[in-house]
Amino acid sequence: MNIIITCPRRFEREAGTEAAQMLERAGLQPPSIQLTDMPGILVLQTSSDPVEAVAAMARAIDDEPWTARYVQRAIPVQESVPSRISDIVEAATRLSVAIQGTYRVTVEKRHTALSAREIISRIADTLSGKVSLENPDYVVLVEILGADAGVSVIKPRDILRTAHAKLSGQDC
Repeated sequence: MNIIITCPRRFEREAGTEAAQMLERAGLQPPSIQLTDMPGILVLQTSSDPVEAVAAMARAIDDEPWTARYVQRAIPVQESVPSRISDIVEAATRLSVAIQGTYRVTVEKRHTALSAREIISRIADTLSGKVSLENPDYVVLVEILGADAGVSVIKPRDILRTAHAKLSGQDC
């Protein structure tokens, strides 16, 4: 998985088709789409850089806001690892080398008993930058989906929120 898509429950197939169409319109290879056992969540595997692929989806919405009916968020995943704290911390540490400025560690977990607080603490112990919870330059994002975890170090704007994208594209 290198992109996580959220959508309304029971519209996972429609959201997958919609996301694939946005990527294809941007000239990217069609992704493989995998439904999860979690309502409102599906994962994509693209051959493109996930941050660039999500940015291409955002541009598609800027050009044609009505194309996003089902996709609510598109979250780039830079590295997939098993949902073990040691693997998550190792991936986050490796990806965090690029951090220049402030950061926040965010953990979103589904279908797991892992402690978000422990994950955040262990990752923060390995980083040397300054923490900013309100306005970070980077987000160390951990998305846990059962047995799999996605880890990214991205700028906050790298997560596509379609409701925001549609509003920002309108003339006021």
